[in-house]
Amino acid sequence: MSAGSLLEARRHELEHCAYCPKLCRFNCPVSEATGREGLTPWGKMSVAFLAEQGTRPPDPALGVAAFGCTGCGRCQSFCRDHNDVAGSLVAARGVALQAGVAPEGVSALLRRFRRDGSPVGEIVPALESLDGELSTPSNVEAFFPGCVGLVREPYDVRVTQAVGRALGNPLPFAPGVELCCGYPLYAAGDREGFIAQAKRVATRLAGLGRIVVGDPGCAHTLKQLYPEVGVPLRAEVVPLAVRLAEGLATAPARPPLPERVTYHDPCHLARSLGCTEEPRAILRRAVRELREPAHSGAETVCAGAGGAMAWSMPSESALMARARAAELAEAGPLVVTACPTAKRSLARGGAKVRDLAAVLADWLGISA
Repeated sequence: MSAGSLLEARRHELEHCAYCPKLCRFNCPVSEATGREGLTPWGKMSVAFLAEQGTRPPDPALGVAAFGCTGCGRCQSFCRDHNDVAGSLVAARGVALQAGVAPEGVSALLRRFRRDGSPVGEIVPALESLDGELSTPSNVEAFFPGCVGLVREPYDVRVTQAVGRALGNPLPFAPGVELCCGYPLYAAGDREGFIAQAKRVATRLAGLGRIVVGDPGCAHTLKQLYPEVGVPLRAEVVPLAVRLAEGLATAPARPPLPERVTYHDPCHLARSLGCTEEPRAILRRAVRELREPAHSGAETVCAGAGGAMAWSMPSESALMARARAAELAEAGPLVVTACPTAKRSLARGGAKVRDLAAVLADWLGISA
């Protein structure tokens, strides 16, 4: 199906937003951080609607509208009809990409992916430097950290495996761990490239019964986007936070760390995968005080790096990171999250932030 046909298939959603009285406008972190009316869900969908109708040809305005979205799903959760804005804008990205009107950063992202196999650099050298456990044919469960964790946050990956060993439930790396799940291609509007990458990853993961996924964006991709493009996995896809919470049953009785932390819910983990209680269960055991920001759980606010926005609209992405970091700071000085991408974005926004597995490791008194 061509990009234009995909956009046409989204006509219902596009019409719904174009003629809506814009009740979701204050729930889009992109428009709130930037103050731009054109980046409200209504504004973005209206431009995509006009492109689908043929009223205006694809132009740079379509590129801005289509890519001015992190795919966080917040507008959908506040929409009376749960309209899939993010999915429709991804379809519009395909049109913008084919027409050559996508932001330049998107082309840079695709070039980086073709060169390194991921948007963050080569995965294999990073994997080799970790010297982690590898799965064997006898493993029915294995760990898929995601490329951001492996390349950019190796300590958190190492400590996650150390926690698994300490709790008697090792987390060997999954076959195919050297591959990016392909979400950046999906977010860039390269549907064909995404499907090809999904097939490569699915082939490598075949045979596993359970895949524990470190990056919520990867978990969302494997669990929900792969079936959407006809590449379903047989294995159960489990977010790492769920797996770590399961391990609390065998954790020793220890006093909590003398820390006061604020938990940031990653968008895909909280909204797409419905995982909000498990990270909190861990933190209630591990730290003295858990605080909640003004927006949390299913109403969490995006940290600004999802949906390829850090590449396509870096200035706007930075504004979102600063806005979310400031909101989190109002609740407490130390932020904990369960997403390597969110962790890095919040740190760029000025937050002092740690990974959930690293906090759990500190509580257990182990290091990597």
